[in-house]
Amino acid sequence: GKGYMHRIWVANVGDCRAVLAVPQDRANWEPTVGSRVTFQPSTEGIVEEVRGGRVLVAVDERFNSSNFELGFGPLDLDGDALMPPSARKKWLPRPRVAPAGVCVAVSRLTEDHKPDSEGELERIKSLLAAGNRTAGEVLSMPQGGTARVCGLAVSRSIGARFAAPFVIPDPDVSEVSVACHAPSPATAMNERGPGPTTGGMAHGDVWALLLCSDGVWDVMSDQEAAELVMSPASIGVGGAAGE
Repeated sequence: GKGYMHRIWVANVGDCRAVLAVPQDRANWEPTVGSRVTFQPSTEGIVEEVRGGRVLVAVDERFNSSNFELGFGPLDLDGDALMPPSARKKWLPRPRVAPAGVCVAVSRLTEDHKPDSEGELERIKSLLAAGNRTAGEVLSMPQGGTARVCGLAVSRSIGARFAAPFVIPDPDVSEVSVACHAPSPATAMNERGPGPTTGGMAHGDVWALLLCSDGVWDVMSDQEAAELVMSPASIGVGGAAGE
């Protein structure tokens, strides 16, 4: 079909993140961290790591014991077996893993402004070197904990005048282009969700731009959130993708 281009301006401050999601052809699918996958009959999980032709999957804690090779465990109220802790993560050969739902290619369009991110930490240290305050007064970077600057977990924020000049309101601004084409009848969006893609881009306007803060990103990966939004149920309810 006739091709065209969407141009999107994205500006972010602090922990607000923009993620672009477009449907992907199942034939070209590869597991990525956060992907929901299936293996064995009716067993699903989330990819935690991909290494050397193997995939580490965090298996759903509830599973149908008749479909899982590790044996039976105690039953929950619904009659499903409860997975023993030793079985909750499993290394699998890549060929045994398949997408459990929609296939989505994800691109992160912004970077979070955290006090310990490389660029932000350099900026804060340069201010400290030029001023009369010590790092201990401004920065808190506990090992394994949340880094903070002037008590805040973000290094850029609108309205945090008390923390200036270490916390600033300046956004990062970027332009993103999304190539689309008009779908043919054979590949158009149907009630089951997006069809295959052409050239790695979405059919027509079937794509989604996720704009979320840490309320989402602290509990979901980019991939998990994108797969949820691009699921046929989500698109059918709200026209979430590219409408």
